[in-house]
Parts: sequence; C-alpha cells; structure tokens
Amino acid sequence: MSIAGVRATNPACTCLEIARLHGFPDGLVATDSALRQHDVTTYDLREELAKMRRTRGQAAMRKVIEHAYGGSESPYESYLRALIIERFPQVKIEPQKPLLGKYRADLCLDGWLVLEVDGDAKYDGTYGETPAHVVKQQIKRQRALENRGYVVLRFGSSEVKAVDEALRIISSHLGKRGGKVA
Repeated sequence: MSIAGVRATNPACTCLEIARLHGFPDGLVATDSALRQHDVTTYDLREELAKMRRTRGQAAMRKVIEHAYGGSESPYESYLRALIIERFPQVKIEPQKPLLGKYRADLCLDGWLVLEVDGDAKYDGTYGETPAHVVKQQIKRQRALENRGYVVLRFGSSEVKAVDEALRIISSHLGKRGGKVA
C-alpha cells in the first residue's frame, strides 16, 4: 500500500513482517499488543498471510497467528510465553488463567506452575496503591495459590530479558514435577 508516495503497511501486515524479519518472539509481542488494542484480528492476520504466500518466513508468521492472544497484559508476558513455546513445545501454556475464583495467573504451565511477570509500574505507585500494599496483596495471593498446590515463580522485566536464566529456572521447576524437559 502507498500513501502520498510512501510505502506503508496495515497493522496485520506489520505484525507478520515483524515475525518474518525478527522471529517468532518479537512477532508474538507485536501481535498480542495489536490484538489487545483491537488494531487487528486473527482474521486480518490470516487474510494478510494469504497475500504473502510466496514470502519467506511463513513458519514464523503461521506460528504467531496460532499462538497470538489478545489478553496478554504486557509485552514481557508475551515475550516469556513465546520463549516457553519455543523451548518447551510439549508444555501446555494457559495465559491469564483464572485460579481460585478471584485470581488470574499471567501464565500457567501444565496446570500447576504459575508464572507472574511483574512490571516496575506495579510497585511504584502508578496504579494508586502504595508499594507496601501491593507487596502485601501479592504475598497473600501467592500464599493462597501455594496452599492449593500451585508453584509460583515471579519474574521482573529485567529477569525476562535475561532469557537463558529465566528459561533455566522454568526448566528446573518443570523437571521437578514432570520429568525430563528440554
């Protein structure tokens, strides 16, 4: 598409191009964000992919469409989910899974391993609550989940960026419960 002589793309094409050129994790982050903001639908993505059938990178683009989820609440959550999908394809991932009636896990792996991805804004008063209050609520929530048999791991944005370490920690926990993990 061309606007005033400048080549431009639509949001669906942009998401797929990011997957094609930068890989599945970055493509999933962009696509989850576009879905959440209602800039794109999975129908739009499939339509755009059909137009790009001779373009390289089809596997990454199809994988993004398959795993895209508009309920992701942060780019780090989407990024961690993408890394887990790539590293542990046998693991069942449930994003934003309701637990114990009133809690939602950012990611729940195999029905027992809860991953929480905490952004800095959660603890800096941005949302109108004092950091001490937020920490108390998080401890209460984590205790309730652990009392019901869930294992809870927390990652900050800097820990998600340290990809190898985050995946090592997740692998270690998955290996304790489910046997051998890649």
